[in-house]
Amino acid sequence: MRRNRRIMTHHTVIAPEDLTVLGGVAVTTPERTAFDLGRRLSRADAVILLDAMLRKQTLHADRAAELARQRPGWPRVARLREALALADGRAESPMETRLRLLVHDAGIARPQPQFEIRGRGGELIARVDLAWHGCALPSNTRVIIIASASSSFGTSIG
Repeated sequence: MRRNRRIMTHHTVIAPEDLTVLGGVAVTTPERTAFDLGRRLSRADAVILLDAMLRKQTLHADRAAELARQRPGWPRVARLREALALADGRAESPMETRLRLLVHDAGIARPQPQFEIRGRGGELIARVDLAWHGCALPSNTRVIIIASASSSFGTSIG
């Protein structure tokens, strides 16, 4: 096989319990996939992957964490544990995950993803990507963050 700098190959031991069959092909279980990629990818990419797997309900984070506990001597297990601690299946895009990591790295309290803003009658006004609700903020302070590639919005929230 010719070397390609965009392709990384890894050699590892795969136990029978780390395999499942999908469409007649043996593949690693979601937990083993998360275990391997969570250790090998950058922190941001690992959390993006875990967020997506949790959102699609293909991964049980506790099972991936159990693999890490069972294999403490494996390389970069601490990186996986950190990514699992930061993962949140409510994230709807890689941009939201990256923004949440920036907030985390700035030492700001963990926001609530997909926060719904409701009117006095309970009607849904908006759903924002990240918000701090019930945090120790100064009186009358509200903070929301919207991760969007668009630079303008048609509605103002008063």
